[in-house]
Amino acid sequence: MFTVLEEPSFPARPDRLYLALKALLALILGGMAGLGVGLVREVTARSSRNADPDYAEFTSLGRQAMHDLTHPRSALRRLFGGS
Repeated sequence: MFTVLEEPSFPARPDRLYLALKALLALILGGMAGLGVGLVREVTARSSRNADPDYAEFTSLGRQAMHDLTHPRSALRRLFGGS
């Protein structure tokens, strides 16, 4: 059971300054995130086209990590040498 001590009060008008600042910040952060994703995709695509040995090792380790995450028992067995 809850007891209401004081009714909430809302401002008479919304504060448009903070709304504009939040929208601008969201636009800037979203743009930066998009550029970062695009850059990572371009670098990985370029590395895979060049048959870079470091990229091959990176993808192999990525597959192994994904397998370990989806099959934790086998990962723990491999780490601790259990049967």
